[in-house]
Amino acid sequence: MTCLTRPAISISFTNGEEIWECTFDAFTTEPRQYVDNLDFSFSTSGATIQQGNSRITRRTWAIASFVDKETGFVLEDLYRAWDTYRAAGFASTVAITDGTRLKNPSVPIQTSVVFTATPTYEARPGLLQLVSFGMTEV
Repeated sequence: MTCLTRPAISISFTNGEEIWECTFDAFTTEPRQYVDNLDFSFSTSGATIQQGNSRITRRTWAIASFVDKETGFVLEDLYRAWDTYRAAGFASTVAITDGTRLKNPSVPIQTSVVFTATPTYEARPGLLQLVSFGMTEV
C-alpha cells in the first residue's frame, strides 16, 4: 500500500500475476459507514435486551468519486480481475487503505473488502467521469 498524502481511499487487487491500484480523493458524499446495526428492546421487567450479530460491526464503503478516464479504466480492469478470480472459486478480496475522516490521519484504515455493488460510470464534461461502487469489509 502507498502512503496517502491527503484524505483519499486507495484500493488494490492482485491475482498473483498482475496488480491493479486506484486512488479516489474527490467524493460526492461521505464514503464510509457501518453495517450490522444492533437492536435494543426492553423486557417486561424493563431490562435492556440487545439483539444482532455478535461479530464486530463491519465497515462498508459507498464510493462516488470524480476520476479521470484512465482511473476509470483501471477500476474496470480491477473489478473484472477480482470478479474472474472470485468466480473461479478463489477467496478473492480487495485491499483498501482509507485515509478519510480519521482522528489520526497518519494511521489510515487498512483492511480487506469485497465488492457489494458493481462499478458504474457516468460521463461528465471534460476529462472527468463519476464512478460509483460499493465494498464491504470481510
